[in-house]
Amino acid sequence: CGASVAPELLESPSVAEHVALLQAEFPFQAYIEKTEHRGITIGQLQRVFDFAKKHCRAWHDTAPKAYSKTAGQTLSTKIMNLYHLNTWLIMPSTKDRDCAMVELLAVAPQIPKWFISHWWGTAFRQTLRMLGLHHRQRKLAAAAFYWLCTFANNQHRLEELAGELEMTPFVRVLRSPDCTGTVALMDEAATPFTRAWCVLEAF
Repeated sequence: CGASVAPELLESPSVAEHVALLQAEFPFQAYIEKTEHRGITIGQLQRVFDFAKKHCRAWHDTAPKAYSKTAGQTLSTKIMNLYHLNTWLIMPSTKDRDCAMVELLAVAPQIPKWFISHWWGTAFRQTLRMLGLHHRQRKLAAAAFYWLCTFANNQHRLEELAGELEMTPFVRVLRSPDCTGTVALMDEAATPFTRAWCVLEAF
């Protein structure tokens, strides 16, 4: 992460100073009614990464050892993934407004052209690199919108995922006439294909 001297580790993501910093950096913009309309740009993702890169050395992996191989470790951009980002950035910054992260970044619906199929455990910097490659290869505009569940779903309210499959935001995006296709983000072990949701998305 960015600082040359390691900052003091925060006890938890709910520390008042941390939450205040997040709210100052990511103020609420607008509620976007339809989850499938909460696309995100590469630039918006980069903004989140830049903030996390600057501050993540004060964060640690809060997951138990049974669930994370980096449990208890101080975070760095090398290991920081979407599980970590959800814990330290997305959940605390969206709690007061009970909203999705995209609603802190976008002032209006952002209709996605591309659906991202991925594993939360991939390092976030690697996710950005892969998306950047896709963006360049496809010669997409800066305002090209991707649908990334971590940022599009309200992580405090996941009831939409518990109903009929066809009614989940995942399927609604994939079946949308505005959706051009799916971008599958792989690691060396092709871990996404071991995840039930990713298999569904590929199908």
